[in-house]
Amino acid sequence: SNAPPVPAALDAVYMAEDLVDPEELAAATDANTTTPDDAMDTGADELPVVTITTTPEFPEMGLAASSAFHVRVNLKYEESASLMSRKVPMDMVCVLDSSGSMGGGKLDSLKVAMNIVIDSLGPRDRLSIIDFNSFPTKKHGLLKMDAAKKLVSKGQLQRLRASGGTNILAGMKLGWSTLTNRSSHNTCSCMLLLTDGQDRTALDEKLELARSMKSAGTSLFVFGFGRDHDSQHMDAIANAAESTFTYIESDEMAPDAFGGTIGIQQGISLGNIK
Repeated sequence: SNAPPVPAALDAVYMAEDLVDPEELAAATDANTTTPDDAMDTGADELPVVTITTTPEFPEMGLAASSAFHVRVNLKYEESASLMSRKVPMDMVCVLDSSGSMGGGKLDSLKVAMNIVIDSLGPRDRLSIIDFNSFPTKKHGLLKMDAAKKLVSKGQLQRLRASGGTNILAGMKLGWSTLTNRSSHNTCSCMLLLTDGQDRTALDEKLELARSMKSAGTSLFVFGFGRDHDSQHMDAIANAAESTFTYIESDEMAPDAFGGTIGIQQGISLGNIK
């Protein structure tokens, strides 16, 4: 089996924060800074290839059932090696729903998506994983995603089982405290909330927390799993953060959805796309 080893319990070092190297951060930030003259000098082979796809929330629906539904518009660009090397380091906290309602394959799909997220991060990026059911648990602290730490993350991910109630607010709060209590900071930060959204309690507090993240410069992205997901609830949270809600209808959608989200945070901005 190619599955990563699953430690019975993490050493304290994995629960702590891997500190950012200021010199490495400064070098990475300088490499990502592009002036207008630099942009004019960019060769055609360095320009990303942009593709657009659309996916409705439901494959088909009668007008009598609903007059409105979500459609995901995915804007994807494939970067050259030179552009990829200029991505800025990122701090990411993933808040994962492992409640009983995530059974029946939803948690398996969440794990597929998270493995894609982990594999897409580089050794200067830091990741912390929070899972929640009735109560939240920090699986590990902000770790730099080198090869060894990726195995740690995947090992903790593998241990998740669907059980218990659902307390989305508690998961969001623990994720946010992980970012606000950092001893060091990468250039950008974001939180990913992966859930079926089946917990409408304390909605006003969730919206206020989402707005606080936006005000502090941290992006919040919401991802829904399962055909019974509560899209209205999750869309409200995403809107409060002035961000996006994405429904992951199938495992095949995960690479583009999560790759695009990470690219938004780390990639070089594109403009005048027509």
